[in-house]
Amino acid sequence: MAKDPIKKADNGTYFFRANLGYNLITGKQIQKYRSGFKTKKEAREEYSKLVLTSTEELTEKKETISFQTFIEDTYLPWNKTQVKESTYLNRRSTIQKHFAYFYKMATNEIEPIHVQHWQLKLAKEFSPNYIRIVQGMFSIAFDRAIVLGIAKKNPSRMIGNIKSKKTKVDFWTLEEFQFPALQRRLLRALPFYFFLVAVYDRNENWRSGGSGMV
Repeated sequence: MAKDPIKKADNGTYFFRANLGYNLITGKQIQKYRSGFKTKKEAREEYSKLVLTSTEELTEKKETISFQTFIEDTYLPWNKTQVKESTYLNRRSTIQKHFAYFYKMATNEIEPIHVQHWQLKLAKEFSPNYIRIVQGMFSIAFDRAIVLGIAKKNPSRMIGNIKSKKTKVDFWTLEEFQFPALQRRLLRALPFYFFLVAVYDRNENWRSGGSGMV
């Protein structure tokens, strides 16, 4: 059973401490303290009003937080705790360079069409494989935004990543692979072949009584 947040002070008045969620930037819990209420009913009414108002304010802040604020003040500090320092530094430079395309937009207002336009812009300068890596980091950032309640959907995962470009590799068939090897063996055997032919011709000349000698 949940504890009653309304408490009675030693002087007979009532007070409460309300937990109003967490700061989106620091991650610390937000608390409000109110005291001096003559009756428990007055304290409870004020408590309910404060919680309701604060919930609406927090919801509004989540809906209007810019993508730049989310990335710079919330996502990157969190990501730094998840990976090695060298990995974080490499990712941070890439993130700041390419995510800046969305920095002026509210996080929850980024739609699949915006991500697609971003893909096409990147495609003019970078390889498909590189773009896949960048968009992969973008998708992970949005996954975090959803966990924190800053976004309701992941527009990057909705449209999917671009196709990777495979490097064409020419393969030889077994016959094609063996043919050059056969050629090399024949070339190495040619001198010995001509030697045998010369010996054979000389023997034939000797047997037939011809002059095999000058």
